[in-house]
Amino acid sequence: MSFALSAFRLTLLLLLAGCTSTWQQTSEPKPPLRQAGLVAPQTLPGWAGEDFMAMRQALLHSCPRLSRRALGKTTLEQKYPERLDVARWRDICRDLKDAATPQAARHFFENNFQALALGEQGREIGLVTGYYEAELRASKTKTAKYRYPIYVLPDERDLDLTRAQIDNGALAGRGLELLWADDPVSVFTLHIQGSGRAVLPDGTAMHIGFAGKNRHAYYSIGKTFGAEKLLPSDQINMDAIEDWLRQNPQAAARVMQTNPSYIFFRPVPRDPDGIDGPIGAYGIALIAGRSIAVDRSLYPLGVPFWLDIPAQSDIPAKQQFAVAHDTGSAILGAVRADYFFGAGPVAKRLAGAMIGRGRMHILLPTAPLQLSGR
Repeated sequence: MSFALSAFRLTLLLLLAGCTSTWQQTSEPKPPLRQAGLVAPQTLPGWAGEDFMAMRQALLHSCPRLSRRALGKTTLEQKYPERLDVARWRDICRDLKDAATPQAARHFFENNFQALALGEQGREIGLVTGYYEAELRASKTKTAKYRYPIYVLPDERDLDLTRAQIDNGALAGRGLELLWADDPVSVFTLHIQGSGRAVLPDGTAMHIGFAGKNRHAYYSIGKTFGAEKLLPSDQINMDAIEDWLRQNPQAAARVMQTNPSYIFFRPVPRDPDGIDGPIGAYGIALIAGRSIAVDRSLYPLGVPFWLDIPAQSDIPAKQQFAVAHDTGSAILGAVRADYFFGAGPVAKRLAGAMIGRGRMHILLPTAPLQLSGR
């Protein structure tokens, strides 16, 4: 399970509303991937209209790890070991670097990959949700404006502290403050997301990631809002909750403290490829509009997928290439993905609205050529 972003991602809107996700981990064995023939990628819906250079960049971003990883134990790797071993990926990544024009990149993908339709237990339609990187304003020094702490991981003995105890100063004055934020509600949202982007007073940004948590279980304050009738049940969503907390500052601390779980953070180094995104479970920066989270027990991270998601509300249809750079505790099943929208208010709005049902393919490298007589 990744605590990069997806472990606390906005699929938790369902939890905030006090609902139970239908995508729960069970002790039963994973269903097999859909048994189907492999098809040419150019037959996929929307293929001709894709940005093949963006596809190339997204997969090259995975290549340093794909080219050195040992074959894993995911369902897909057990089924297609000859296509997914490190030697095959080294060939793919080496040759992809030379496909440096849109036409060459298109030909490369069409000549070196085949698409496998995904499904389980007779279902080919699955759920694709969205997530984003929480953003807040913060400073490295405490001021009258920036006075709400974001803490690094404390000593083991401090992990029994609750959110209320920490909010009331149990860790204060010990040099554990990584940053100081200007808004306690933004800090709480950061805790739900598990990582984020802090915009400093000079306009520069600092990515911060999950470093650990206390020993108290997460409790959705959406349940608090429902139980105390603080909002109508059909209006309990993240935006409405944040608005209420900011409009009711006297009660906000008590309500947020009904969730005793508390998250600690660390600074995240800049990605070596220069991509300005948070670090996902694969250990590299997420790319807005190209990175997805998938079920890590079924699929190895770093591999490419094709999404075919119908349009919904103000989100256009997504018939596009994406790469598995992340995972999460709510991302379970063969046709299940979480789509990374980036950072900022637009990304937040789109992520909250993204609950689409559609199809997925995985793009598998073609089988390596076998020499005659072997």
